[in-house]
Amino acid sequence: MKNILFVCTGNTCRSCMAEAILKRLLNERKIDDEYSSSSAGIYALEGEHASANAILAMEEMGIDIKNHRARQINFDDINGAYIIFTMTMNHKKIIMSKYPISIGEVFSLKEYADGTEDDIYDPYGGDIDTYRKCALELETYVTKVMDKLIEHDKGAAK
Repeated sequence: MKNILFVCTGNTCRSCMAEAILKRLLNERKIDDEYSSSSAGIYALEGEHASANAILAMEEMGIDIKNHRARQINFDDINGAYIIFTMTMNHKKIIMSKYPISIGEVFSLKEYADGTEDDIYDPYGGDIDTYRKCALELETYVTKVMDKLIEHDKGAAK
């Protein structure tokens, strides 16, 4: 199974929302036996709950992340990932610096989707509308990267 790892700062907002969005997408497309989804944070406090507004924004999309607990990224996460998507270019740089094995396997979400160096806006501390916008942006970009990744994998299998 190919694990897609999402990484942000604290693993309480963006990366856990992206993980949950991808899990739903994989299930809807009936490819959850080929790909899996996980998330971690560069500076996560182990065991923290997802932020309240992240939980609400995801509930509005029909996704439950109440049981999510933040995890600090580690070597096993990097080593076990098929591909790593970060929320910012800075997250990517930190991972490549700390885990050189990840070079060539780590991309910012927008970099992989569109070839841009734009970041996914951090909603941390924002109101529910800020989280809704972030969730919709994540849904758009998670879908884009999965479409591209699946196409890449089909081409590589030929």
